[in-house]
Amino acid sequence: MKLLRLFALLFVPALSFAQFTTVTGTVTDPNGLAYAFGTISAGLVVPSGAGSPTLNGGGYTPPSQPSGLDKAGKFTIRLADNSVLLPASTQWTFLICSAKGTILPAGGNGPVCFTVPALTISGSSQSITSNIAAVPPPALSINPGTGTLSSVSCTVPLACTPNPIVSTGTASCPTCAIGPGSSTANHIAEFAGTDGVTLIDGGVAGTGTLTSVSCTAPLVCTPNPIVTTGSAACATCTTSAASLGSGNVVTGSGGQAMATDSSMTDAAGVMTTSGTSTAACNSISNGWKFGNGGAINTGFTSFGGGAVDFCANGVRAFQSNSSNGIAVESGNMGFFGGKGQHFVTQAANNDSTGTVTVSASTSGSVNFTTSYSNAPNCQLTPQSDPTAIGAYWATSSTSAVTANVHTSGTISFNYHCWGNPN
Repeated sequence: MKLLRLFALLFVPALSFAQFTTVTGTVTDPNGLAYAFGTISAGLVVPSGAGSPTLNGGGYTPPSQPSGLDKAGKFTIRLADNSVLLPASTQWTFLICSAKGTILPAGGNGPVCFTVPALTISGSSQSITSNIAAVPPPALSINPGTGTLSSVSCTVPLACTPNPIVSTGTASCPTCAIGPGSSTANHIAEFAGTDGVTLIDGGVAGTGTLTSVSCTAPLVCTPNPIVTTGSAACATCTTSAASLGSGNVVTGSGGQAMATDSSMTDAAGVMTTSGTSTAACNSISNGWKFGNGGAINTGFTSFGGGAVDFCANGVRAFQSNSSNGIAVESGNMGFFGGKGQHFVTQAANNDSTGTVTVSASTSGSVNFTTSYSNAPNCQLTPQSDPTAIGAYWATSSTSAVTANVHTSGTISFNYHCWGNPN
């Protein structure tokens, strides 16, 4: 009898231990951030209509208080073994919450909670780390990711040199007009590097609104400044023959042009002048001529082989120099009296505009008839779809303009060149 009692005393603790399972696990978000100092609550799931749970014939009350997670998100709890609990087919679910005050990716305060679906807990110990990770837990942090930009490629209208850029190069827009911010004309970005590509310069086009216009002498704004509606005039400028001053060019009756610092003859509406002074800008050195009736039918005719030089306060007509042309000392040049005027050239493919063709190659050139003093600024406009040839760009020297394409092919471009300066 004593031996039986001793056996019973030894067996009861072992039986009691077998009725419970030690459940462990670690909780981290998808980015590896631990749910430090959060909580885990276990809930017993009993089949519907099966009655209250019992353990070894006695009633069983599941735990009602949450257990804490440590700073690494780990936990250990003891729960009744589902294989011992009655009724049969019971399971455990788990509600896991992050610590209070958790900062979410979207902002705001925690905690963040989620539920692990029903599990069967059995045996002396069981880890549910993989079951937790499969949910998965909501992220407590943002993973910005890592990587290296290995190349930059361009498509029209952008042009990369080279294309693609894998270490050092430039990205530009030959047909774009941009504002301040770029270190090189028309460049929208510059890259440099030996391990990947690094942006070193970006152009900024700039924006803004004209809010007012102010005038200084000899111009007069009414009102000054003009902020909505007004006019700008030159109160002291010569406008008629009656107010003709030295060096000024005006329009007289019948549209005929007249000038001072010269002698005049009028034969059938043709006015010819010839001057003698060459010291001042408003003097006439070699003379000029208007066609019949004062209209410029045949253009300016130079008796001395010089140029028409527009100065600050008049016309220095046909100034003798080594290069014929029109020179503006200050102010602007423009067309007036409508919108049907054109810049007219005398031959195709001249030094200012024309067509340059790339034929089954990566470049094509047009030679200038007269060399520029400095390489001009030249722009290209494709005459057909440039997709097949990829990026394209213009290069120029004092003697030629060249169209370059990334992929060998045949295509024609319109070119326009301006002195820089000439």
